[in-house]
Amino acid sequence: MLPNVELEYPFDHRTWVGATDREVEGNFQWSIGYGGDISWSWYPRQPDDNYGGQDCLTVMRSAHFDDAKCASGKVFVCEKEQPI
Repeated sequence: MLPNVELEYPFDHRTWVGATDREVEGNFQWSIGYGGDISWSWYPRQPDDNYGGQDCLTVMRSAHFDDAKCASGKVFVCEKEQPI
């Protein structure tokens, strides 16, 4: 598991971005309710739910999406409120 530190280039690693298909397999939804289509940038033959339980969305260095097990240790990006 990667340490919980700020990385200068987080997308050098597979990165959690806050979407899951836990409710309906293959139908990824943003966890904080963003609308929008998540089907446009998948790595070829993904999502595949390989061996079952790949319910969380990652972004690969190539900027393509991949599904992965949610318990896998990866860096993450999070929402940050902009100051007024």
